[in-house]
Amino acid sequence: MQEPSNELLLSAGTTWEIAIKMSLNKLTLSLPFGRWMNKAIADLTLSVLPITVDYAEVQAGLPFHHRDPFDRLLVAQAIVEKVPIVTADSMFDSYGIKRIWDRFVAPVLLRSCDNEGVGIGGNCHILATR
Repeated sequence: MQEPSNELLLSAGTTWEIAIKMSLNKLTLSLPFGRWMNKAIADLTLSVLPITVDYAEVQAGLPFHHRDPFDRLLVAQAIVEKVPIVTADSMFDSYGIKRIWDRFVAPVLLRSCDNEGVGIGGNCHILATR
């Protein structure tokens, strides 16, 4: 993950989920959403992975180990792109994808995504290298 040639990917679904949580007052950011999100993307040098028909098609065929549509999108993106997901959430393991959770590296990356101490934790899944 720390290899400079690795590309870190952030799902557009993750940005959408964060925006929804903000609008429901379940999440407070230190900056307006757009500025905060763009800063996090720039600070972490993330590439935003869009939502495509291919991902939706794979998501539609997934077993319902989990009903959260955002998490299911991440699984589909990981399958199509053949990349692991950086998250502590073991639910992803039931889909047979690779999950990275290093107790030293991953929390630093996710905390950077949470660079203002807002506690987005589980909402900031990052699709790792490509």
